[in-house]
Amino acid sequence: MSTRTSHYKIAEIGGDGIGPEVVAEAVRVLEAAQGDGVHFSFERGEVGAALYQRTGEDLPRDTVDLCRSANAILFGAAGLALPPGAIIDYVIFRENTEGLFASLGGGSKVGEDLAVDTLVITRKGTERIARRAFETCRGRADRAGGAVSKVTCVDKANVFRSYAFFRQVFQETARSFRGIKTDFAYIDAMTMYVVQAPWRYDVIVLENMFGDILSDLGAATVGGLGMAPSGDIGDRWGLFQPSHGTAPDIAGKGIANPMATILSAAMMCRWLGAQHKDPRVTAVGDRIEAAVAKALQVPKARTRDIGGEASTRAAGDAVIKAL
Repeated sequence: MSTRTSHYKIAEIGGDGIGPEVVAEAVRVLEAAQGDGVHFSFERGEVGAALYQRTGEDLPRDTVDLCRSANAILFGAAGLALPPGAIIDYVIFRENTEGLFASLGGGSKVGEDLAVDTLVITRKGTERIARRAFETCRGRADRAGGAVSKVTCVDKANVFRSYAFFRQVFQETARSFRGIKTDFAYIDAMTMYVVQAPWRYDVIVLENMFGDILSDLGAATVGGLGMAPSGDIGDRWGLFQPSHGTAPDIAGKGIANPMATILSAAMMCRWLGAQHKDPRVTAVGDRIEAAVAKALQVPKARTRDIGGEASTRAAGDAVIKAL
């Protein structure tokens, strides 16, 4: 093991609403968890709807350059409200560049009688997300001491050729991961299965639109969006953020649940460990996740959305204490 210290530059992007508050707690936890050859530095950047209202720009070049220069990006949430008018542990992999979202800005509308969007599935995009899902499943099994692992492909292959192709590429990719079970479900049935028995699942992989819908539903099975971390991971960069939005109705009140963002920070550490082959920063992520689990056993550490009365700061304090 190298004795040199690993330095990681993190772009700290709070965004709008409760974003800066929950990111601040995740930063405090990372600062408390560092050590043993791992050091984090943080540089703040601005992004979001409030910035746009102030400057006319929601994603300035300085922020883009900061993110490109950083080892990882820790992000809160962006967007503002419109004017008035059993133990569950599973991972959802949402393909985030194709699917129905590929039509964003490119659909067509004919008069007032017809509108069309196109769903795009490619072999490259599907194989990439499926492979990541299987690799993650294998890693989870290794950490759990070889427990049974399973990847579930969710689609609508019984109706649409695009989803049948998604399933086909998934099955072809699965051949490289012989020790992992595969499972299949149609999206309409899966919404019921996840509500009825979420503990049956390990890793789930879906097309972009279906993943968008099921990830929010899945968050409800683990305590709500305030408990659900996420990462947008590409070939070079990773952006980590809570699944929730900006919650402007509670912004500034100090009552937002920071756990999703803190867990996103843990996910970020594990990604950094994989990217840089640095088990020490991976261990930081493991410590943070374990500390969240320990802290949540104490009612005083829970915010209002999960049945407690803790402030955002007190919840972060509880995780740091558990570290």
